[in-house]
Amino acid sequence: GAGKTTTFYMIIGLETPEAGRVHLSGEDVTKLPMYLRARLGLGYLPQEPSIFRKMTAA
Repeated sequence: GAGKTTTFYMIIGLETPEAGRVHLSGEDVTKLPMYLRARLGLGYLPQEPSIFRKMTAA
């Protein structure tokens, strides 16, 4: 694809960029671990529509 997922992973810290920086509100967060990025408000919630696929409501 176009690299959207990889870019997102670099923003949240799952991937390390080979070049460039990640800034949040003017602060360089490129080298911060994921848990510190999360404290600053960056997070990852994967979309998984199949979690309740086999469940029914009565």
